[in-house]
Amino acid sequence: MKGCVGLRLVCCLRKCVLLALVSMCSVLAYGTGHSYRCELGVMGGLAYYTGDANPHIFQHISASYGGYFRYKFTPRWALRAKAQYASLGYGWNDEVQRSRLGQLDVIGEYNFFRLRVNGTDRSARSYSPYVLLGVGAALHGDLQHFGAYLPFGVGFKWQMAPRVSLNVEWQHELFFCDNVEGIEELDNTVGLNKSNFLRNDLVSTLTVGIGFHFLREKPICRRCDW
Repeated sequence: MKGCVGLRLVCCLRKCVLLALVSMCSVLAYGTGHSYRCELGVMGGLAYYTGDANPHIFQHISASYGGYFRYKFTPRWALRAKAQYASLGYGWNDEVQRSRLGQLDVIGEYNFFRLRVNGTDRSARSYSPYVLLGVGAALHGDLQHFGAYLPFGVGFKWQMAPRVSLNVEWQHELFFCDNVEGIEELDNTVGLNKSNFLRNDLVSTLTVGIGFHFLREKPICRRCDW
C-alpha cells in the first residue's frame, strides 16, 4: 500500500516538473521574439580619485553604487542617464580621509555589435563592447561644492535574457575643477584650472550593473537600424 502511494507521489512530482519545464520553455520561446526599448538597472563597484591628494591610480579605492535608465534608439546607439554615489578616499596629513561625491550624468553609448535578442535578426548578437561619452554634474568636496565633468570610458554588455542584461564598465570623469577632495590648500595648486583642464581632478569607476528591460519596440527597417 505504502509502495503504491510512493509511486503515485513520484509520478505526480514528475508531471509537475515536466509541466514547469514546458511552461518555462514556452515563456522563453515567446520572449525571444521581442526586443525592448528601455532599461532600468542598478550598479555597484569600485571608485578612486586621481589628483593632488592622490597622485597614483588605484590608490585608496572605495565603494561606489547607483542606478541608471537607458533608452535604446537602435541596436547600436543608446542614451543613458545615471546617478551614482561614492565616498572617495585620499591621503592627507599622513592619514586616509574620505570625501562624499554625488554624480548625475547623461551619456551616449555606441555598441560595436548590433545588440539585440530575438529570433528574426540573425546579424545581431547578445553581447557587445561599447564606448561612451557624455556630460555630467556633481556635488563634490564632501557634497559642499558643485561642478561639471566630462564622462568617458568603455564597457561590455551581455543580454542574458530578453528582459535582463549585465553591464561591466570602466568610466572616467574628468572634472572642470581641482577641488574634488574639498581641501582648499589643494585647489588649483599650479594656477592652471582655466588654461589646462588636464591638470584638474579625475574620478574613475569600475562597476557591474544589472538591468531590466521594458517597453517592447516596434519592428523597424533593418536598413535604417544603425
